Amino acid sequence: MELISQCENWFREKKYSLIIKALENISKNYRNPALDLMLAKAYINIAHGWEDRNLYRKALILLRPLEGQSSHEFEWNYWTGKAFLGLEQFSRAIKYLRKAQEIKPNSAKVQLAIKECKSLLIKPRFSETFLTRTANAWRAFNDIEPELLEMIQKFPLASKKIGEVSDKADKAFEIAMSTPGLVLAQGNAKYGLIFSPKGNWANFFEQCIVVSQSPQYVRQNWEIFIGALPTNYMNLVLFGIEFCSKDALVWLDNINGNYKLSVYSSKLATLPKNLKDIYPQLATDYIDNAIGELPRMKFFGKPEVLELPKVKPPIPMHELCATLKKEGFDLSLDPMLYLVDFEPYETSATKGVVPESEYGKARSDILKGYTTFKDLILEYSKKKNDIADRLISDGAIPGFIFFSPPVKDGPDNEENMDFSKKLQRELVDKTKPQAITLTGVASGFAWWYVDFIAWDIANVLEVAKEFFRQNPPLFCGFQVFHTESEPDLWQWLWK
Repeated sequence: MELISQCENWFREKKYSLIIKALENISKNYRNPALDLMLAKAYINIAHGWEDRNLYRKALILLRPLEGQSSHEFEWNYWTGKAFLGLEQFSRAIKYLRKAQEIKPNSAKVQLAIKECKSLLIKPRFSETFLTRTANAWRAFNDIEPELLEMIQKFPLASKKIGEVSDKADKAFEIAMSTPGLVLAQGNAKYGLIFSPKGNWANFFEQCIVVSQSPQYVRQNWEIFIGALPTNYMNLVLFGIEFCSKDALVWLDNINGNYKLSVYSSKLATLPKNLKDIYPQLATDYIDNAIGELPRMKFFGKPEVLELPKVKPPIPMHELCATLKKEGFDLSLDPMLYLVDFEPYETSATKGVVPESEYGKARSDILKGYTTFKDLILEYSKKKNDIADRLISDGAIPGFIFFSPPVKDGPDNEENMDFSKKLQRELVDKTKPQAITLTGVASGFAWWYVDFIAWDIANVLEVAKEFFRQNPPLFCGFQVFHTESEPDLWQWLWK
Protein backbone atom coordinates (compact mmCIF):
# COMPACT_ATOMS: atom_id res chain seq x y z
CA MET A 1 0.00 0.00 0.00
CA GLU A 2 1.29 3.46 -0.91
CA LEU A 3 2.13 5.70 2.03
CA ILE A 4 -0.51 8.31 1.17
CA SER A 5 -3.20 5.58 1.04
CA GLN A 6 -2.07 4.25 4.41
CA CYS A 7 -2.19 7.77 5.86
CA GLU A 8 -5.70 8.28 4.48
CA ASN A 9 -6.80 5.08 6.21
CA TRP A 10 -5.24 6.25 9.48
CA PHE A 11 -6.93 9.61 9.06
CA ARG A 12 -10.35 8.00 8.66
CA GLU A 13 -9.63 5.92 11.76
CA LYS A 14 -8.50 9.08 13.63
CA LYS A 15 -5.04 7.63 14.21
CA TYR A 16 -3.35 10.99 13.76
CA SER A 17 -0.28 10.17 15.85
CA LEU A 18 0.58 7.33 13.44
CA ILE A 19 0.46 9.77 10.53
CA ILE A 20 2.74 12.19 12.33
CA LYS A 21 5.22 9.48 13.31
CA ALA A 22 5.38 8.14 9.74
CA LEU A 23 5.67 11.48 7.95
CA GLU A 24 7.99 13.27 10.36
CA ASN A 25 10.52 10.50 9.75
CA ILE A 26 10.64 11.48 6.07
CA SER A 27 12.84 14.41 5.10
CA LYS A 28 10.78 17.36 3.89
CA ASN A 29 12.75 17.19 0.65
CA TYR A 30 11.18 13.80 -0.02
CA ARG A 31 7.61 14.62 0.98
CA ASN A 32 5.25 15.65 -1.81
CA PRO A 33 2.41 18.22 -1.41
CA ALA A 34 -0.14 15.49 -0.66
CA LEU A 35 1.96 14.20 2.24
CA ASP A 36 2.59 17.73 3.56
CA LEU A 37 -1.16 18.41 3.51
CA MET A 38 -1.82 15.13 5.30
CA LEU A 39 0.77 15.93 7.99
CA ALA A 40 -0.73 19.41 8.48
CA LYS A 41 -4.21 17.89 8.88
CA ALA A 42 -2.87 15.48 11.49
CA TYR A 43 -1.23 18.30 13.48
CA ILE A 44 -4.49 20.28 13.47
CA ASN A 45 -6.56 17.29 14.56
CA ILE A 46 -4.43 16.39 17.55
CA ALA A 47 -4.23 20.02 18.71
CA HIS A 48 -6.67 21.13 21.39
CA GLY A 49 -6.85 24.88 21.38
CA TRP A 50 -4.41 27.64 22.29
CA GLU A 51 -2.16 25.49 24.49
CA ASP A 52 -1.26 23.44 21.41
CA ARG A 53 -0.64 26.53 19.25
CA ASN A 54 2.76 25.26 18.14
CA LEU A 55 1.01 22.40 16.34
CA TYR A 56 -1.15 24.89 14.41
CA ARG A 57 1.98 26.85 13.56
CA LYS A 58 3.70 23.67 12.32
CA ALA A 59 0.64 23.01 10.16
CA LEU A 60 0.81 26.49 8.61
CA ILE A 61 4.52 26.06 7.88
CA LEU A 62 3.50 23.07 5.77
CA LEU A 63 0.41 24.67 4.21
CA ARG A 64 1.75 28.07 3.15
CA PRO A 65 4.22 26.80 0.51
CA LEU A 66 1.31 24.94 -1.14
CA GLU A 67 -0.73 28.09 -1.73
CA GLY A 68 0.42 28.66 -5.31
CA GLN A 69 -0.80 25.27 -6.50
CA SER A 70 -3.60 24.65 -4.01
CA SER A 71 -5.33 27.98 -3.36
CA HIS A 72 -8.27 26.90 -5.54
CA GLU A 73 -8.70 23.58 -3.72
CA PHE A 74 -11.24 22.92 -0.97
CA GLU A 75 -8.95 20.90 1.30
CA TRP A 76 -6.15 23.45 1.36
CA ASN A 77 -8.47 26.40 2.09
CA TYR A 78 -10.43 24.53 4.74
CA TRP A 79 -7.41 23.30 6.67
CA THR A 80 -5.59 26.62 6.37
CA GLY A 81 -8.67 28.28 7.85
CA LYS A 82 -8.78 25.70 10.64
CA ALA A 83 -5.11 26.30 11.47
CA PHE A 84 -5.66 30.06 11.77
CA LEU A 85 -8.77 29.45 13.85
CA GLY A 86 -6.73 27.26 16.21
CA LEU A 87 -4.30 30.16 16.60
CA GLU A 88 -7.30 32.39 17.47
CA GLN A 89 -6.66 34.40 14.32
CA PHE A 90 -10.33 34.13 13.48
CA SER A 91 -10.41 37.13 11.16
CA ARG A 92 -7.78 35.51 8.93
CA ALA A 93 -9.39 32.10 9.26
CA ILE A 94 -12.70 33.25 7.82
CA LYS A 95 -11.05 34.43 4.61
CA TYR A 96 -9.89 30.91 3.76
CA LEU A 97 -13.09 29.29 5.01
CA ARG A 98 -15.11 31.55 2.71
CA LYS A 99 -13.04 30.31 -0.24
CA ALA A 100 -13.67 26.72 0.83
CA GLN A 101 -17.38 27.53 1.04
CA GLU A 102 -17.34 28.86 -2.53
CA ILE A 103 -15.98 25.48 -3.67
CA LYS A 104 -18.36 23.38 -1.54
CA PRO A 105 -21.31 25.58 -0.52
CA ASN A 106 -23.10 22.79 1.33
CA SER A 107 -20.18 21.59 3.45
CA ALA A 108 -21.46 21.33 7.03
CA LYS A 109 -17.97 21.46 8.58
CA VAL A 110 -17.15 24.68 6.72
CA GLN A 111 -20.43 26.27 7.75
CA LEU A 112 -19.73 25.33 11.38
CA ALA A 113 -16.21 26.83 11.26
CA ILE A 114 -17.49 30.03 9.64
CA LYS A 115 -20.18 30.30 12.30
CA GLU A 116 -17.49 30.08 14.99
CA CYS A 117 -15.41 32.81 13.30
CA LYS A 118 -18.44 35.08 12.91
CA SER A 119 -19.30 34.59 16.56
CA LEU A 120 -15.75 35.59 17.58
CA LEU A 121 -15.87 38.65 15.33
CA ILE A 122 -19.03 39.81 17.10
CA LYS A 123 -18.06 38.80 20.66
CA PRO A 124 -14.25 38.48 20.50
CA ARG A 125 -12.25 36.65 23.13
CA PHE A 126 -8.71 35.31 23.46
CA SER A 127 -7.01 32.72 25.61
CA GLU A 128 -4.14 35.23 25.92
CA THR A 129 -4.75 38.91 25.25
CA PHE A 130 -2.12 41.24 23.85
CA LEU A 131 -1.40 42.46 27.38
CA THR A 132 -0.72 38.92 28.56
CA ARG A 133 1.46 38.17 25.55
CA THR A 134 3.40 41.39 26.19
CA ALA A 135 4.14 40.36 29.79
CA ASN A 136 5.31 36.96 28.50
CA ALA A 137 7.54 38.65 25.92
CA TRP A 138 9.30 40.75 28.55
CA ARG A 139 9.85 37.63 30.64
CA ALA A 140 11.37 35.92 27.60
CA PHE A 141 13.61 38.94 27.01
CA ASN A 142 14.71 38.88 30.64
CA ASP A 143 15.69 35.21 30.26
CA ILE A 144 18.02 35.95 27.33
CA GLU A 145 19.27 39.36 28.48
CA PRO A 146 22.54 38.07 30.06
CA GLU A 147 23.37 36.28 26.82
CA LEU A 148 22.54 39.41 24.77
CA LEU A 149 24.78 41.59 26.90
CA GLU A 150 27.60 39.09 26.63
CA MET A 151 27.22 38.98 22.83
CA ILE A 152 27.16 42.80 22.57
CA GLN A 153 30.34 43.08 24.60
CA LYS A 154 31.93 40.48 22.36
CA PHE A 155 30.75 42.01 19.07
CA PRO A 156 30.70 45.82 18.77
CA LEU A 157 27.34 47.24 17.66
CA ALA A 158 28.90 48.38 14.41
CA SER A 159 29.91 44.85 13.44
CA LYS A 160 27.99 42.54 11.11
CA LYS A 161 27.56 40.04 13.94
CA ILE A 162 25.28 42.42 15.83
CA GLY A 163 22.49 41.47 13.41
CA GLU A 164 22.43 38.04 15.06
CA VAL A 165 22.02 39.68 18.46
CA SER A 166 19.13 41.85 17.20
CA ASP A 167 17.46 38.81 15.68
CA LYS A 168 17.68 36.95 18.98
CA ALA A 169 16.11 39.86 20.87
CA ASP A 170 13.47 40.30 18.17
CA LYS A 171 12.49 36.65 18.54
CA ALA A 172 11.56 37.17 22.19
CA PHE A 173 9.04 39.85 21.26
CA GLU A 174 7.42 37.73 18.56
CA ILE A 175 5.51 36.24 21.50
CA ALA A 176 3.52 39.49 21.51
CA MET A 177 3.93 41.08 18.07
CA SER A 178 3.89 39.72 14.54
CA THR A 179 6.56 42.27 13.57
CA PRO A 180 8.59 43.55 16.55
CA GLY A 181 11.04 45.42 14.29
CA LEU A 182 13.64 45.45 17.05
CA VAL A 183 17.10 46.94 16.47
CA LEU A 184 19.90 47.24 19.04
CA ALA A 185 21.88 50.45 19.27
CA GLN A 186 24.53 52.15 21.38
CA GLY A 187 23.01 54.70 23.74
CA ASN A 188 24.71 57.32 25.88
CA ALA A 189 25.19 55.38 29.11
CA LYS A 190 23.13 52.31 28.19
CA TYR A 191 22.39 50.14 25.21
CA GLY A 192 19.38 51.00 23.07
CA LEU A 193 16.33 48.94 22.18
CA ILE A 194 14.69 50.56 19.16
CA PHE A 195 11.30 49.26 18.03
CA SER A 196 10.86 50.29 14.39
CA PRO A 197 7.24 50.44 13.11
CA LYS A 198 8.54 49.86 9.56
CA GLY A 199 6.05 52.40 8.24
CA ASN A 200 3.09 50.51 9.74
CA TRP A 201 0.87 52.32 12.26
CA ALA A 202 -0.51 49.03 13.63
CA ASN A 203 3.09 48.17 14.59
CA PHE A 204 3.42 51.61 16.21
CA PHE A 205 0.34 51.22 18.42
CA GLU A 206 1.45 47.76 19.52
CA GLN A 207 4.98 48.95 20.25
CA CYS A 208 3.65 51.80 22.41
CA ILE A 209 1.94 49.24 24.65
CA VAL A 210 4.99 46.97 24.73
CA VAL A 211 7.29 49.83 25.72
CA SER A 212 4.83 51.13 28.33
CA GLN A 213 4.80 47.66 29.90
CA SER A 214 8.59 47.34 30.08
CA PRO A 215 9.72 46.30 33.59
CA GLN A 216 11.83 48.75 35.56
CA TYR A 217 14.72 46.27 35.84
CA VAL A 218 15.04 46.19 32.03
CA ARG A 219 15.65 49.94 31.98
CA GLN A 220 18.75 49.52 34.13
CA ASN A 221 20.70 48.39 31.06
CA TRP A 222 18.54 49.65 28.18
CA GLU A 223 17.11 52.86 26.80
CA ILE A 224 13.95 52.03 24.87
CA PHE A 225 12.73 53.96 21.82
CA ILE A 226 9.98 53.71 19.22
CA GLY A 227 11.01 54.65 15.71
CA ALA A 228 14.45 54.98 14.14
CA LEU A 229 16.24 58.04 15.51
CA PRO A 230 17.86 60.76 13.40
CA THR A 231 21.63 60.64 13.30
CA ASN A 232 22.26 63.08 10.43
CA TYR A 233 24.71 60.52 9.16
CA MET A 234 24.08 57.28 7.35
CA ASN A 235 26.89 54.88 6.60
CA LEU A 236 25.79 51.64 4.99
CA VAL A 237 27.80 49.28 2.79
CA LEU A 238 26.00 47.04 0.29
CA PHE A 239 27.83 44.93 -2.31
CA GLY A 240 30.96 46.95 -1.70
CA ILE A 241 29.15 50.28 -2.25
CA GLU A 242 29.11 52.79 0.61
CA PHE A 243 25.89 54.79 1.07
CA CYS A 244 26.28 58.02 3.03
CA SER A 245 23.83 60.83 3.80
CA LYS A 246 26.00 63.30 1.92
CA ASP A 247 25.40 61.31 -1.30
CA ALA A 248 21.63 61.91 -1.24
CA LEU A 249 19.53 64.87 -2.37
CA VAL A 250 15.91 65.42 -1.42
CA TRP A 251 13.00 67.47 -2.76
CA LEU A 252 9.90 68.62 -0.85
CA ASP A 253 6.70 68.98 -2.88
CA ASN A 254 3.23 70.12 -1.84
CA ILE A 255 0.55 68.45 -3.97
CA ASN A 256 -2.90 69.76 -3.06
CA GLY A 257 -1.98 70.01 0.60
CA ASN A 258 -0.25 66.61 0.72
CA TYR A 259 3.49 66.79 1.25
CA LYS A 260 5.85 64.37 -0.45
CA LEU A 261 9.59 63.79 -0.28
CA SER A 262 11.62 62.58 -3.25
CA VAL A 263 15.14 61.18 -2.97
CA TYR A 264 17.93 60.91 -5.51
CA SER A 265 21.31 59.28 -4.97
CA SER A 266 23.79 58.55 -7.73
CA LYS A 267 24.89 55.54 -5.64
CA LEU A 268 21.52 53.82 -6.24
CA ALA A 269 22.26 53.66 -9.95
CA THR A 270 25.43 51.67 -9.20
CA LEU A 271 23.48 48.81 -7.61
CA PRO A 272 22.66 45.77 -9.76
CA LYS A 273 19.30 46.12 -11.55
CA ASN A 274 17.97 42.96 -9.91
CA LEU A 275 18.18 44.79 -6.56
CA LYS A 276 15.75 47.55 -7.49
CA ASP A 277 13.36 46.24 -4.85
CA ILE A 278 15.61 47.61 -2.11
CA TYR A 279 15.70 51.15 -3.55
CA PRO A 280 12.58 52.32 -1.64
CA GLN A 281 13.96 51.01 1.66
CA LEU A 282 17.28 52.75 1.10
CA ALA A 283 15.49 56.01 0.32
CA THR A 284 13.41 55.57 3.47
CA ASP A 285 16.58 54.95 5.50
CA TYR A 286 18.07 58.20 4.16
CA ILE A 287 15.04 60.18 5.38
CA ASP A 288 14.77 58.40 8.73
CA ASN A 289 18.42 59.13 9.44
CA ALA A 290 17.78 62.79 8.70
CA ILE A 291 14.50 63.51 10.55
CA GLY A 292 13.48 60.33 12.41
CA GLU A 293 11.08 57.55 11.49
CA LEU A 294 7.93 58.77 13.26
CA PRO A 295 7.87 62.27 11.69
CA ARG A 296 8.55 60.73 8.28
CA MET A 297 5.63 58.28 8.71
CA LYS A 298 3.32 61.02 9.97
CA PHE A 299 3.89 63.68 7.35
CA PHE A 300 5.32 62.01 4.28
CA GLY A 301 4.87 58.25 4.22
CA LYS A 302 7.27 56.49 1.89
CA PRO A 303 9.54 58.77 -0.15
CA GLU A 304 9.65 58.58 -3.92
CA VAL A 305 12.87 57.22 -5.45
CA LEU A 306 14.12 59.28 -8.40
CA GLU A 307 16.19 57.80 -11.21
CA LEU A 308 17.30 61.32 -12.22
CA PRO A 309 17.54 64.50 -10.16
CA LYS A 310 14.82 67.14 -10.53
CA VAL A 311 15.48 70.45 -12.24
CA LYS A 312 14.54 72.58 -9.24
CA PRO A 313 17.17 73.03 -6.51
CA PRO A 314 17.35 70.15 -4.01
CA ILE A 315 17.67 70.16 -0.25
CA PRO A 316 20.93 68.56 0.92
CA MET A 317 20.06 65.68 3.22
CA HIS A 318 21.94 67.15 6.17
CA GLU A 319 19.81 70.32 5.89
CA LEU A 320 16.45 68.51 5.62
CA CYS A 321 15.60 68.61 9.33
CA ALA A 322 16.22 72.36 9.66
CA THR A 323 14.37 73.08 6.41
CA LEU A 324 11.26 71.17 7.46
CA LYS A 325 11.18 72.88 10.86
CA LYS A 326 11.30 76.26 9.10
CA GLU A 327 8.33 75.09 7.02
CA GLY A 328 6.40 74.49 10.25
CA PHE A 329 6.66 70.71 10.62
CA ASP A 330 6.77 69.43 14.19
CA LEU A 331 9.41 66.71 13.99
CA SER A 332 8.85 65.40 17.50
CA LEU A 333 10.23 61.95 18.30
CA ASP A 334 7.92 61.49 21.31
CA PRO A 335 5.55 58.62 20.45
CA MET A 336 3.01 59.81 23.04
CA LEU A 337 2.31 62.91 20.96
CA TYR A 338 1.29 60.77 17.99
CA LEU A 339 -1.17 58.87 20.23
CA VAL A 340 -3.15 62.06 20.86
CA ASP A 341 -2.80 63.70 17.43
CA PHE A 342 -6.42 63.47 16.27
CA GLU A 343 -7.03 64.36 12.63
CA PRO A 344 -10.42 65.10 11.02
CA TYR A 345 -11.64 62.82 8.23
CA GLU A 346 -14.47 62.79 5.73
CA THR A 347 -17.02 60.07 5.04
CA SER A 348 -19.73 59.44 2.48
CA ALA A 349 -22.22 61.13 4.82
CA THR A 350 -20.13 64.29 5.15
CA LYS A 351 -20.10 64.46 1.35
CA GLY A 352 -23.84 63.75 1.22
CA VAL A 353 -23.46 60.61 -0.90
CA VAL A 354 -24.16 57.56 1.29
CA PRO A 355 -24.47 54.52 -1.02
CA GLU A 356 -27.84 52.79 -0.78
CA SER A 357 -26.08 49.52 0.15
CA GLU A 358 -24.51 51.23 3.19
CA TYR A 359 -27.57 53.08 4.45
CA GLY A 360 -28.44 52.12 8.02
CA LYS A 361 -25.12 50.41 8.72
CA ALA A 362 -22.86 51.49 11.59
CA ARG A 363 -20.58 54.41 10.64
CA SER A 364 -22.48 55.12 7.39
CA ASP A 365 -24.07 58.15 9.12
CA ILE A 366 -20.88 59.86 10.36
CA LEU A 367 -20.95 63.62 9.81
CA LYS A 368 -17.82 64.53 11.77
CA GLY A 369 -14.94 62.25 12.74
CA TYR A 370 -11.47 62.52 14.28
CA THR A 371 -8.86 59.79 14.46
CA THR A 372 -5.26 59.01 15.35
CA PHE A 373 -5.38 55.89 13.15
CA LYS A 374 -6.27 57.19 9.71
CA ASP A 375 -5.01 54.08 7.92
CA LEU A 376 -7.54 51.92 9.78
CA ILE A 377 -10.45 54.26 9.00
CA LEU A 378 -9.46 54.41 5.34
CA GLU A 379 -9.01 50.65 5.04
CA TYR A 380 -12.35 49.92 6.73
CA SER A 381 -14.11 52.35 4.38
CA LYS A 382 -12.64 50.40 1.46
CA LYS A 383 -13.91 47.10 2.94
CA LYS A 384 -10.41 45.77 3.54
CA ASN A 385 -9.17 43.98 6.65
CA ASP A 386 -5.37 43.78 6.57
CA ILE A 387 -4.83 46.06 9.59
CA ALA A 388 -7.63 44.44 11.60
CA ASP A 389 -6.32 40.97 10.75
CA ARG A 390 -2.86 41.97 11.90
CA LEU A 391 -4.05 43.31 15.28
CA ILE A 392 -6.44 40.42 15.93
CA SER A 393 -3.67 37.92 15.18
CA ASP A 394 -1.74 39.47 18.09
CA GLY A 395 -4.64 39.30 20.56
CA ALA A 396 -5.83 42.90 20.14
CA ILE A 397 -9.18 44.17 18.88
CA PRO A 398 -9.67 47.35 16.83
CA GLY A 399 -13.28 48.32 17.42
CA PHE A 400 -15.79 50.99 18.26
CA ILE A 401 -18.62 51.55 20.71
CA PHE A 402 -21.71 53.23 19.28
CA PHE A 403 -24.66 54.78 21.11
CA SER A 404 -27.74 56.83 20.36
CA PRO A 405 -26.98 60.38 21.57
CA PRO A 406 -28.97 61.81 24.49
CA VAL A 407 -30.06 64.75 22.31
CA LYS A 408 -30.92 64.51 18.60
CA ASP A 409 -29.39 67.83 17.67
CA GLY A 410 -26.57 67.38 15.18
CA PRO A 411 -22.89 66.49 15.62
CA ASP A 412 -21.92 69.52 17.75
CA ASN A 413 -24.44 69.33 20.60
CA GLU A 414 -22.63 70.01 23.90
CA GLU A 415 -24.70 67.55 25.94
CA ASN A 416 -23.85 64.78 23.48
CA MET A 417 -20.17 65.72 23.53
CA ASP A 418 -20.14 65.69 27.34
CA PHE A 419 -21.70 62.21 27.33
CA SER A 420 -19.07 60.96 24.86
CA LYS A 421 -16.23 62.46 26.92
CA LYS A 422 -17.64 60.87 30.06
CA LEU A 423 -17.61 57.46 28.34
CA GLN A 424 -14.03 57.98 27.15
CA ARG A 425 -12.85 58.89 30.67
CA GLU A 426 -14.56 55.83 32.06
CA LEU A 427 -12.88 53.57 29.51
CA VAL A 428 -9.43 54.95 30.32
CA ASP A 429 -9.80 55.29 34.10
CA LYS A 430 -11.59 52.07 34.98
CA THR A 431 -9.96 49.51 32.69
CA LYS A 432 -6.71 47.76 33.55
CA PRO A 433 -3.55 49.84 32.96
CA GLN A 434 -2.91 50.01 29.21
CA ALA A 435 -5.95 47.84 28.39
CA ILE A 436 -7.20 50.39 25.86
CA THR A 437 -5.88 52.98 23.42
CA LEU A 438 -8.48 55.50 22.30
CA THR A 439 -8.05 56.17 18.58
CA GLY A 440 -11.02 58.30 17.58
CA VAL A 441 -14.43 59.85 18.08
CA ALA A 442 -17.20 60.48 15.60
CA SER A 443 -20.76 61.77 15.49
CA GLY A 444 -23.51 61.03 13.02
CA PHE A 445 -27.17 61.71 12.47
CA ALA A 446 -28.12 58.38 14.12
CA TRP A 447 -25.15 57.33 16.31
CA TRP A 448 -22.13 58.62 18.14
CA TYR A 449 -18.91 56.59 18.20
CA VAL A 450 -15.82 56.03 20.33
CA ASP A 451 -13.02 54.16 18.53
CA PHE A 452 -10.25 52.22 20.21
CA ILE A 453 -7.81 49.35 20.18
CA ALA A 454 -8.52 46.98 23.05
CA TRP A 455 -5.46 45.19 24.35
CA ASP A 456 -7.73 43.29 26.77
CA ILE A 457 -11.11 43.20 25.04
CA ALA A 458 -13.03 41.47 27.84
CA ASN A 459 -11.97 44.11 30.36
CA VAL A 460 -12.80 47.00 28.02
CA LEU A 461 -16.27 45.72 27.16
CA GLU A 462 -17.02 44.97 30.81
CA VAL A 463 -16.27 48.60 31.75
CA ALA A 464 -18.25 49.95 28.77
CA LYS A 465 -21.31 47.87 29.63
CA GLU A 466 -21.24 48.99 33.25
CA PHE A 467 -21.09 52.61 32.10
CA PHE A 468 -24.19 52.16 29.96
CA ARG A 469 -26.01 50.36 32.79
CA GLN A 470 -25.52 53.49 34.86
CA ASN A 471 -26.15 55.88 31.93
CA PRO A 472 -28.57 54.08 29.62
CA PRO A 473 -29.09 55.53 26.13
CA LEU A 474 -31.88 54.24 23.89
CA PHE A 475 -29.47 51.99 21.98
CA CYS A 476 -25.79 51.15 22.24
CA GLY A 477 -23.38 48.41 21.23
CA PHE A 478 -19.98 47.37 20.01
CA GLN A 479 -18.49 46.31 16.69
CA VAL A 480 -15.08 45.18 15.45
CA PHE A 481 -13.44 47.15 12.63
CA HIS A 482 -13.80 44.19 10.25
CA THR A 483 -16.05 43.69 7.25
CA GLU A 484 -17.16 40.24 8.51
CA SER A 485 -18.19 41.65 11.89
CA GLU A 486 -21.71 42.71 12.85
CA PRO A 487 -23.02 44.98 15.63
CA ASP A 488 -23.41 43.50 19.10
CA LEU A 489 -26.36 45.47 20.48
CA TRP A 490 -26.49 46.02 24.22
CA GLN A 491 -29.84 47.70 24.87
CA TRP A 492 -30.90 44.59 26.81
CA LEU A 493 -28.53 45.62 29.59
CA TRP A 494 -31.13 47.73 31.36
CA LYS A 495 -34.39 46.14 30.18
